[in-house]
Amino acid sequence: MNTGKLSELITGRSIWNRCVARNPQVSVGQGAGVDAAVLRTEGALVTATAAAGSFDYVGTIGENKELQILAMRLKAGLTAWRAVNSVAAAGGSLCGLSDALILPKGMKEQWLRMMIDELESVAEQNNVSVIGGHSEVSSDVRQPVMTVTAYGTARGEFALHPHKGKTKKLDLVMTGFAGMEGTGVLASFRGKELQTRFRKEYLERAYRCIEQLSVVPAAVIAEENGAVAMHDLSESGVLGGLWEFGEQMDCGLTVHFEAIPIMQETIEITEYFETNPYLMPSAGALLIACEDGERMKGELESRGIESAIIGRTSESRDRVVIHKDERSFLNQPR
Repeated sequence: MNTGKLSELITGRSIWNRCVARNPQVSVGQGAGVDAAVLRTEGALVTATAAAGSFDYVGTIGENKELQILAMRLKAGLTAWRAVNSVAAAGGSLCGLSDALILPKGMKEQWLRMMIDELESVAEQNNVSVIGGHSEVSSDVRQPVMTVTAYGTARGEFALHPHKGKTKKLDLVMTGFAGMEGTGVLASFRGKELQTRFRKEYLERAYRCIEQLSVVPAAVIAEENGAVAMHDLSESGVLGGLWEFGEQMDCGLTVHFEAIPIMQETIEITEYFETNPYLMPSAGALLIACEDGERMKGELESRGIESAIIGRTSESRDRVVIHKDERSFLNQPR
């Protein structure tokens, strides 16, 4: 298997298909495009999800201690934000975070404190607490492995319904920008190299991407204004996330490539590194399906959240991307 997120094909046949749903309290369980599980407990709904960080698109860090420390801090922060965003996309209001850490032998305690400080920072920004966790040192790992679980209560009936099969035509609205997370990480790790080609002032917006990873405000506004379903685009990028969304909704999609919002800095940085920005991790971006995309876009932008209508769902199973006059099909994430 390759490094990074497991493909939907492998996950389906080797994880989902081997885990039996036994508890009737599980309203929404694991599956393609599902951001968070939903549990019914004593009449309330609780959403929870776990996420792990990965930086394979950065390249080799080597023995550079400064970059190693940066990697650990970013891994902790990004892992926490992915968990938080998944709960928000599933219609949950965050109430706590917990973590599990497997640390390499010989790791300095001060580095551990840096990781926990990043986790606590995300908790503080969301006005919740880190409510538990587990940590151990293992000779089986060479780098810290971190998992964050986010817990939340559902804001309403949105989280109760899995939306699968609601294939009537819906507008697809996207907040944020393609490749936001990847842009911020590349700028942070490869900044010195990028400054040989771009002015430092030009790269400032790219650096700031790492500070704009939350989709919580957008998810709250979307749910309040008639969102039928949402999907966090953190891990699979925009194109992979669109495929997952089609699986979640059991429907087809028609997406206009030019409508997908992307920063010019992202385009130039990814061209330099020969990386596809539409497949890069995009924490900070949210996909929303709704009946009136123009109204949703107006509500979001009236509260300072940039968005764009990028396509529609369809009753066919085709997942089509229109680029200029050419039509192509979305590929399953691998």
